[in-house]
Amino acid sequence: MQKARVRFRRWWKRWKPFVSPLFLVAIFAFLGKTLYSHWHEVSAVQITASGWACLTIATGITLFAHIWTGWVWGWILQDLGQPISRTWAVQAYLRTNIAKYLPSNLLHLYGRTIAAKQQGVPLTLASLSVLLDTLLMAAGGFILGLFCIPRNWIPFTFLGIAGILTILHPQILGRLLQRLSTQLDFNSAAENGETVPNRLVSRYP
Repeated sequence: MQKARVRFRRWWKRWKPFVSPLFLVAIFAFLGKTLYSHWHEVSAVQITASGWACLTIATGITLFAHIWTGWVWGWILQDLGQPISRTWAVQAYLRTNIAKYLPSNLLHLYGRTIAAKQQGVPLTLASLSVLLDTLLMAAGGFILGLFCIPRNWIPFTFLGIAGILTILHPQILGRLLQRLSTQLDFNSAAENGETVPNRLVSRYP
């Protein structure tokens, strides 16, 4: 296992300068191909003045949502004991979020993890921050979805919300993460000199 890690580190150190440009090329190639394939459909769309207004408002709301998510991600990193600027977190989130439009929805998560690692955040904590951020967004979306079910299912809606909030309680989620810490290799991270808090999740921002 140790030999595999050493080989991976050597490989990563050698090819690291080429990874980011390769990602950018792949992103623009995919977007270009998609636009070229659907260009006739796009050109046939006629947007009225009210349509442009709605499009502008929707774009603003989406941008604000991304900025807020990046801000919360920086908040999570700070709560994990990392001296990360929230302004940097927002900028990194917006940059890496472009990779979301590639096939697969995981590259932007990987990009955020690597961006945090380049700022001196231990890889284990960088991965944990991305995991928590994604988990909280998924839970929020699930809770909103529960409000859309039929009225005769309202009791089950409140039970579902109570269950999600219970699982996401810092004490309960912290204990679950502590049990998974051996699989995430947090112990070896501490041995390597990385700063890992005793309680992975003690509270939320």
